[in-house]
Amino acid sequence: MPREDTVRTRKSLLDAACEIFAQKGYRDTTIAEISKLADTNIASVNYHFGNKETLYAEAWRCAFHESLKAHPPDGGVSDNALVEERFRAHVKATIGRLADKNNKEFWFVQREFANPTGLLEEVMREEINPIRKKTEGLVRELLGSLVSDRDVNFCETSIISQCI
Repeated sequence: MPREDTVRTRKSLLDAACEIFAQKGYRDTTIAEISKLADTNIASVNYHFGNKETLYAEAWRCAFHESLKAHPPDGGVSDNALVEERFRAHVKATIGRLADKNNKEFWFVQREFANPTGLLEEVMREEINPIRKKTEGLVRELLGSLVSDRDVNFCETSIISQCI
């Protein structure tokens, strides 16, 4: 089991990285800035994350999970509720995440769109795909089993685009 100070240092680095990467993006952020805000030394980044790229991906993942904690994708609605209620709650949670001024994950994504690094592609796919599949499942359930995969995908894309 990791020592308490090791866990605390890692958490401090992630919190600082989330803050600065969200504000400045990957390229304009330095490890020195993150270390200073985390009140630790630069070597601790290498110890805990190996490099800036891994820290960036882990900081986005941390911000994403914080966002999901604040706005759970199910919106607090039971899986046994009517599909319309589950869909409404899911969309409301998505809009809540996107509109939340404390949502650093959103700023990471916006900066990636504007100035792509390619560093978040895999981690975003891993984390976002289950939520996309949930949205697609709700859309399919709403539209019925005869709807084509293409139409479900178009609807899911349209819904998320409108939320954004």
